[in-house]
Amino acid sequence: MSELIEELNDQLAEEGLALVAKRSVESTLATMVNDFGMNIPSQRISGEHRYVWQGMKDDSPYYPTDEDRETLPILFSTLNTQADLSALSWLKDRLTEDYGFTDDEMENSDYYTTAHAEVVNLEKVLQLCGRLIACMRKGQLVTFTYKKTDQNKPPKQHTVAPVHIRMYESRYYLYAFIRGSDGTLKPKMSLFTIDQIRNYTVQLVPLEDYSFDHVALVKKVKLKSYFNHVIGVWHPEDQAPKIVKLRLTGVAKSYVKHRKLHPTQKIVHHDDTSVTVEIHVYVSHELDYLLGRFREMCVRV
Repeated sequence: MSELIEELNDQLAEEGLALVAKRSVESTLATMVNDFGMNIPSQRISGEHRYVWQGMKDDSPYYPTDEDRETLPILFSTLNTQADLSALSWLKDRLTEDYGFTDDEMENSDYYTTAHAEVVNLEKVLQLCGRLIACMRKGQLVTFTYKKTDQNKPPKQHTVAPVHIRMYESRYYLYAFIRGSDGTLKPKMSLFTIDQIRNYTVQLVPLEDYSFDHVALVKKVKLKSYFNHVIGVWHPEDQAPKIVKLRLTGVAKSYVKHRKLHPTQKIVHHDDTSVTVEIHVYVSHELDYLLGRFREMCVRV
């Protein structure tokens, strides 16, 4: 115990923090054992009592159950599509060292795979997403150069208050308020495709120069309900969502019975040959793309 306290206090002193006494350390160890389920028994080694880390207790609420061990590999089959991310390597190491998972348990490709569009430079996109989220938490503006793919205009620089990131069909989008030439945030939220940010790079605006209240912006746009009637990412300011009624046949009928076109979907009629559903959404090109896959097997009624 004395060696532990000495080492701990050396570290605290280097950080300029207050030192701790034996009673504080013992209290913390008791909390780790009793509240967090850590297995840290006191053992007599070479004539001295020492605390020995032995992982998590089997009955700990933080210890994976059999069901956890069976279902976590399903999650990793999805996460392994981003195998180059350092955070994924760190998580795997923790599961291996602290909970005894094996590489075979986390590698499930012989039994389960996922299919999705491959994102170009995915690691850079996700790293930028992580940086933007960090700026959201701090209320920090960012500046970047952006080029819209559907316009023959030169790239434009924007300084924005990032509010939210949404992934739709393997592409990542940023919702943000643009800072205008007068130095204030524009009243309407804008949408950016993250992979169109030049070099996947943003510059941070010093907090002492300008900061924003992310919680206030989230409330302003009513983010909790913002996507209630959105198909993908497009949220028009000038129209209300509409009830769209669809009749589906063939394989499209089975599709909508087992996978909703949208969270608002309701089945209003079904028989042996067709099913009729209603969805409450913004009518847009995203709806056309969604329904286009069914061709003649889907008609609006």
